[in-house]
Amino acid sequence: MPQTNARKVHAIRVVKSAPLVSRRAFVAGSAAAATAATLTFSRDKRATAYADVTASVQMSAGGISAAAFKKAQGRAQALVARMTLAEVTRQMVNGTPALPKLGLPHYGYWAEALHGENIDGPVTSFPQPIALGCTWNPSLVHRVYSAVSDEARAFHNKTGYGLTFFSPATVNMGLRDPRWGRVEENFSEDPRLVQILAVQATRGMQGTDANYLKTISCAKHYICNDTDSDRDYADAAPDRRSFWEYYTRGFEAAVKDGKVFSVMAAYNSVWGIPCAANRMLLTELLRERWGFEGYVVSDCDAVADIYRTHHYVHTPAHAAALAVEAGMDLNCGNTYSQSLGVAVQQGLVSEKAVRAALVRVLTGRFLLGEFDPPAQVPWHNLSARILENHVHRDLARDAARQSLVLLKNDHALLPLDKTKLKSVAVIGPMAGACRLGGYSGRATYLVSPLVGIADALGSPRSTSHFNADDYLSTSNFRGPVREYGPDGSATLVRLNNNSWAQFGPADFTGKTSLRLRISAVADIQVMVHLDSLDGKPALNIPVAAGKSLSAWRTVEVALTGCSGRHIVFLKIGSRRGGEVANLKWFALAPESARLAGAVDVLYAPGCTITGDRNQALFDAAVEAARKADIALLFIGDNRRLSDEGRDRTFLHLPGVQHELAKAVLAANPRTVVVVNSTCPVAINWEQANVPAILSALYAGEQQGNAIADVLLGDYNPGGKLCSTWYQSQNQLPNFHDYDIKHGRTYMYFGGQPLYPFGHGLSYTTFKYGALRTSARRLQPGKPVHVSLQVQNTGAVAGDEVVQFYIHVNAGPQRPHKQLVGFERIHLKPGQRKTVAFVLRHQEQALWYWNDSQSKFAINRGSVDLLIGSSSADIHLHDRVALDV
Repeated sequence: MPQTNARKVHAIRVVKSAPLVSRRAFVAGSAAAATAATLTFSRDKRATAYADVTASVQMSAGGISAAAFKKAQGRAQALVARMTLAEVTRQMVNGTPALPKLGLPHYGYWAEALHGENIDGPVTSFPQPIALGCTWNPSLVHRVYSAVSDEARAFHNKTGYGLTFFSPATVNMGLRDPRWGRVEENFSEDPRLVQILAVQATRGMQGTDANYLKTISCAKHYICNDTDSDRDYADAAPDRRSFWEYYTRGFEAAVKDGKVFSVMAAYNSVWGIPCAANRMLLTELLRERWGFEGYVVSDCDAVADIYRTHHYVHTPAHAAALAVEAGMDLNCGNTYSQSLGVAVQQGLVSEKAVRAALVRVLTGRFLLGEFDPPAQVPWHNLSARILENHVHRDLARDAARQSLVLLKNDHALLPLDKTKLKSVAVIGPMAGACRLGGYSGRATYLVSPLVGIADALGSPRSTSHFNADDYLSTSNFRGPVREYGPDGSATLVRLNNNSWAQFGPADFTGKTSLRLRISAVADIQVMVHLDSLDGKPALNIPVAAGKSLSAWRTVEVALTGCSGRHIVFLKIGSRRGGEVANLKWFALAPESARLAGAVDVLYAPGCTITGDRNQALFDAAVEAARKADIALLFIGDNRRLSDEGRDRTFLHLPGVQHELAKAVLAANPRTVVVVNSTCPVAINWEQANVPAILSALYAGEQQGNAIADVLLGDYNPGGKLCSTWYQSQNQLPNFHDYDIKHGRTYMYFGGQPLYPFGHGLSYTTFKYGALRTSARRLQPGKPVHVSLQVQNTGAVAGDEVVQFYIHVNAGPQRPHKQLVGFERIHLKPGQRKTVAFVLRHQEQALWYWNDSQSKFAINRGSVDLLIGSSSADIHLHDRVALDV
């Protein structure tokens, strides 16, 4: 099949402005377009992520046995054969109606589990993938997603909720540019790290049973969906080397090694053809080259975008037909249910192709055990009691701790000695809330940095009085939100019907009343729920309408039958739409007395995340820093700046946070900055001036406890950055430039980063030595074994991530260095450990895409072996010859 070139892609896109074609011409044109988009595939001798020991049972898609897959496929074929065409098309969308005559219940294919199931809860919220990437710990990632799938099965057993997820893993390489709005969903900018962690996430989600899938995981967004503000119509046009050497690798590993059962086609087009209509991507590459046997789902409304935003064809029927012919099985949206039948009637697509697509989708549901006796399915007895239980909360805390990266620690300011502290200032707009990021379920046991630090110091925040800015979470990142008046006082605004705010923990022991400082412009109910929003509220507090939202009053109700510590949810009920109330504070009476001799924890937000300077807030923060023994400054961003559908345009901190950092440091030279963010940020002044900096990318519900563990020395940080942190967006290529060789990532970036890929410090020190290689030549079938020793030369136990890079001295332009292996190890003081790697001739990083031959190639030359603690801190090196 001929290789795509620019001329042929241009010829295809002329169709966009052409008049409607006949049915016969459309079908012929679709075939021609697919042929034009096809790349010639030659035999691929490279390995994927890593080799596994061959299983004793022959495995097929999803890790289940070939026999189980064939049986499920046969049952799906028999079921589809009994449906009419209209019934078939209605079953090919994300929300399907029931078919009682066939015993087929209604079903929702759209569920999310990016870092925990996205449900109302209780549910455990683990660190975001970008934070998990900083752990460099594949086994931990597997344990996290095994817990996520446990909770998904338990919730399914309780409610019947679906087990077909649209995540994880997000393996489009968005972290190639930190401006992408969804970088929190990515594991890394590096293809090897993405491969290994995506495979482990997939295996954790789908399980290891030979007969059943635990859940269905989804590799997304296929492919090159690395801008978001214009994702519905953007065209990605990577050079062929970047496409094959960089953008495909995560998907290839998820399919070949992870046996992922679902792949999501992206919104964008690639080389002029929408991903949802691209046969080269969905059939020839995914199924024929990589052996994918699951189903392909569209991103939501991506099938409609084929005609609506890409203007690739003119009608919904043409779009639906082209998508099915390309290999799109399931439509998130309604284009299939509304237009696919018309497309068949018009001869745009065959009924056989439509039915085959549904067979692939329903095969997955049979493999989930949906139509088998519950006792036959391995996870049928998982109880809802495991949802956010103490085991999973402990795992969330461990994952959060392992994700934290110590960026700077001059003069060993950290860890802090809590026995010598009398007062600590906790400052900054990121300190008071526990931010989880996108696609997050409603976790109950949220711990903000402020609460975690106060608890760890034995000085828990007031358990009886909560200001508006003491909330842990709210019902939506758009509201309720806090606002600050000129006097620095906080108000929780945008309270409307069914909105809620989460506070706590509050101690109800000995309390006799609850008071609210509130304003309302409608008659409302404030429903007080304890520990969960499920069930009946513990209290219903009626609040009558006032004249305006500035007409404040204090409402008090008696408390009876409440005792112990509880998370408090304040939920608003109103018959009126829009904003109906504002809240200043709530309190339990009588107020708890302060513990004698406790460390004084001074909290001052200082500013909002994105807002202008409020002098009263600023002054209070500076005064808190001046009074305290140590100032802990929490800075970062939120989803208003970087989110799905919203790319960043700058890398520095928003609002006046840089000004706040300068003011706090001037007031207290013993200042520690904690970056609590969804993404890398440019903190150039802070790096140059602040003595200690900790990266705490959104680390899940236990982030506050994890941060306290690290700052106070109860845990030695061992995380490493999973991406390059740049000094400015000016160091980056054009956002839409997909050529990785144009200075993208540590592999090709030629400037000075703020922090290099793989960077991360420790409270101890490590010594590398005794590098050995088993051979001086790397030949086909004869791998080179590489070993070294690492010793903990410090006074405390700690983790080190040993990183193995190579540089190929042969052929065309190659990366400065490229990761081929790593291992996170734990060493006690004085302990020495041997770390071993194997470099095989089929290692992907050794090969490059030869565009003239349309295949991967390798050249004779030499390979530099580079081993260190980051991409910029290489301790050991050697060189071996490379044969072909």
